[in-house]
Amino acid sequence: MSFFREHIKTNKIFFCCIAFILAFFVGLAIFVKSASVNISINTPDDTVKVTTIGNPTTAEVLAKADIELNAYDYTDVALDEKLESGDEVTVTRAKSIMVTDTKKTVAIKTALTSETDIMEQAGFNLDDDDTVQYMNKEGLSFYAHLKKNQKLIYEEDPIKYKTVYKKVATLGGAEEKVTQDGKNGKIKYIKIVTYGKDKKAKSSKTLYKKVASKPKNKIVQVAEDAKIIYTGSGSAPKKYSQKISVVATGYCPCAQCCGKSTGITASGARATAGRTVAAWSGLSFGTQVYFPYFSVNGNGGVFTVEDRGGAITGNRIDIFFSSHSQALSFGRRTLECYILK
Repeated sequence: MSFFREHIKTNKIFFCCIAFILAFFVGLAIFVKSASVNISINTPDDTVKVTTIGNPTTAEVLAKADIELNAYDYTDVALDEKLESGDEVTVTRAKSIMVTDTKKTVAIKTALTSETDIMEQAGFNLDDDDTVQYMNKEGLSFYAHLKKNQKLIYEEDPIKYKTVYKKVATLGGAEEKVTQDGKNGKIKYIKIVTYGKDKKAKSSKTLYKKVASKPKNKIVQVAEDAKIIYTGSGSAPKKYSQKISVVATGYCPCAQCCGKSTGITASGARATAGRTVAAWSGLSFGTQVYFPYFSVNGNGGVFTVEDRGGAITGNRIDIFFSSHSQALSFGRRTLECYILK
């Protein structure tokens, strides 16, 4: 009988302990729930929810969320400030930006948003009449410290393609053939432009330049037997109708050379050195002729028939010079000449 009494007594103690333990954990759960705080952390990439207890600081909540702050990152709540349930913390990551004026450009990392604060961090002092212009192009952020007559601009300019000529043995009777069309490239600029009182650009400083796309050259095949001559001007080869040898002399606009000193040619054009020649009547006005002898000149050796002369007959050409001494120095020469089409 006593055995059963002891057994019942032991069971009562056991169940009491179990009930106590359950009551403890239920109470603890209720306490933790009532004491927990929920904080939202807003980052540029995501919003992180953090649940903890007590009154944690901003720094503690960031650590619990495994969010590290780099140099110049910014939080809108002080790191040592105590947070309450429902609070939000916004993290702004520092970005690489360029701060510039017409004298220097400084690269900094900042999370600041105030133009004045950014300028101060970069070491620029703003005067009352200064302005700040922001531009985000090509993945770069620029803050420009400008005077009232300056502006930060973005430009795109073409890079003109070149025409490349390649000689081939034959083109089946054709003189030339385009085997690749040309395409202009593109270059991009960010500049500070300074304007004058007339509102026209007076000067500019390039801050950034990038070749966005390279030009694609035009390729032209030229038959070796074609009547095409490469002039010294760097321009496209020119077709010619005839290759001859001429006696060339020089003349100038003086009365001794021309019988008058007006400088006006028989065609009515004003004689110009490097352009004007006098030829026989078989070459009409406007006909272009090429002399390899003058290929290194600014005109590439190409002249235009604009004048006549009483002593100028077949295969004789007078070349115009700006002074009598230059004409005399040239004298009389036998030159190879191409009559261009």
